[in-house]
Amino acid sequence: MAKRMIRNYFSLLLIVCLIGLSVYTADAAGNTWQTVGSAGFSSTSMVDMSVYEGTPYVAYQDNMQNKKITVMKYNGTTWVNVGSPGFTQGQVHEFSLFVSSGTPYIAIRDMSLGNKVTVMKYDGASWKNVGSTGFSDGYADYIALYVDANTPYVAYKDAVSSHKITVKKYDGTSWNNVGKAGFSEKAAECISLFVDNGTPYVAFKDSAEDDKATVMKYDGSSWTNVGNQGISVGAVGYPKNAIDPNPEYVSLQVSGGTPYIAYKDLSKNGKLTVMKYNGTSWVSVGNPGFTKGMADYSTLFLEGETPYVAFKDSINNKATVMKYNGNSWVYVGLAGFSSGFVESISLMVDNGIPYVAYRDATYRGATVMKYTASAVPAPVEPTPPAAPVTPVTPEEPSQSGFSDTSSHWAREVILEMSSENIINGIGNNLFEPERDITRAEFAAVIVRALNHTKTNSSNPFSDISPSYWYYDSVLAAFENGLITGYSDGSFMPQSNITRQEAMAIVVRAIYDDSASELDMNEVTNILAAFSDRSYVSDWAKTSAALCIKEGIITGRSGNTIAAHENITRAETAVIIKRLLQKI
Repeated sequence: MAKRMIRNYFSLLLIVCLIGLSVYTADAAGNTWQTVGSAGFSSTSMVDMSVYEGTPYVAYQDNMQNKKITVMKYNGTTWVNVGSPGFTQGQVHEFSLFVSSGTPYIAIRDMSLGNKVTVMKYDGASWKNVGSTGFSDGYADYIALYVDANTPYVAYKDAVSSHKITVKKYDGTSWNNVGKAGFSEKAAECISLFVDNGTPYVAFKDSAEDDKATVMKYDGSSWTNVGNQGISVGAVGYPKNAIDPNPEYVSLQVSGGTPYIAYKDLSKNGKLTVMKYNGTSWVSVGNPGFTKGMADYSTLFLEGETPYVAFKDSINNKATVMKYNGNSWVYVGLAGFSSGFVESISLMVDNGIPYVAYRDATYRGATVMKYTASAVPAPVEPTPPAAPVTPVTPEEPSQSGFSDTSSHWAREVILEMSSENIINGIGNNLFEPERDITRAEFAAVIVRALNHTKTNSSNPFSDISPSYWYYDSVLAAFENGLITGYSDGSFMPQSNITRQEAMAIVVRAIYDDSASELDMNEVTNILAAFSDRSYVSDWAKTSAALCIKEGIITGRSGNTIAAHENITRAETAVIIKRLLQKI
């Protein structure tokens, strides 16, 4: 009995220590996803988040309070309750959190009132009902809350109206329908709500259009479609009859009257697609189905006109965040940055800082992380070996060039580098100039350009093997001092390479000792011409300045270095040509 008690004591001590740990996952530049407070700070199966002026708020179904709702916020040191824990009257299995001007609101499917909708807000002392409790006419599902100019709106699937969508708003006294109740053509699921300067929009999975996505807005008198009805190529969310599907939403954001949606795209094997309405039609933002694997729990957030997405990545079941840089979707930090499996993801970007909240399977509770620039690189979480990608047969362009580069700004350089077998097409007379290049591909390109070969059979990397097509190229680049791996012994060959990482490699190819070529005053003066110079990592500043001085890098969009953006295949061709002119 004594031994069992000792084992139980140490097991409990280990759990407490683990819960108290902060988790860091750093990219090669030392930029980190960092836990806000402790990981797994609550016991929950569902979580939602809102951030106001740097303060994250989290609502969750509290397993310690009989599955009632608890809201907490981070006070800069620790997570503290907002009002009493478990403040709802009964159990809640669906809820939506919104913080408006520092005031938290929550909409719930109130099981104590026949699964009708109740909205509450925190008045600084306690949680109060906003209008009547259970104000929907009947059972509500897929509840979404938005507060615009201190006016709360809710959208939901309305069982009384044949499971169509109803939107209500609170006028200060009572809840009233916005337009008619049940305004969608047929039943709706996966509902999102956004109110843009008094104009409500909804996005949903439309059963009238074979489960494709539809977006509607209220024009002051009635609900109308934004563009065509059923705008996605195929069905969205989980297919019909899926076993235990995740609660997928058609995530909606609106910026300056332009709506964007993100959804799990069944026409792309469940990968993520983002679309926006250009005033005439719906167009894809970047490539449709741009994620590497199937995306679950996907959510969209706009900062200005920059879309961000967060999702559970089926490749490793961890959290991944991406943003659109104007040309392509790029990772924000490492792909799969969470310490373990995730569920129920929320995303917000506050003053340029992305935050994610999720149900953390490692701790069986809520975890919040934010992405920050770190002066000192944090430890890198070990990553399983990446599966090798089988290369396509190198293809020369036709006499008229690759079919997808005919009007591209780098067309001539691409043709020249391809004709010299330095960087090749991908088949079918295509080059894919705007596709991000991986670390393995970049190593292969620069090794071909410099005629380097592998001479040593020793392999320093844990995640590549001789059976991989890029094995010799990566080792040749390593032996010649062009590349290094990560602190955990990996190389991460299938990860994309950032512009500042590429600059560092190019500088190593030109100089034996790049640090001696410029003093810090010169570095500062050279980088001063670029508006985003402060975002260049300290370790990369000299390399960036040298590349600019040598004319190898001229910047993106005139006066930006875009150090943390991924480098494209076209940009790679151009900098390799310029490199060859310097050596």
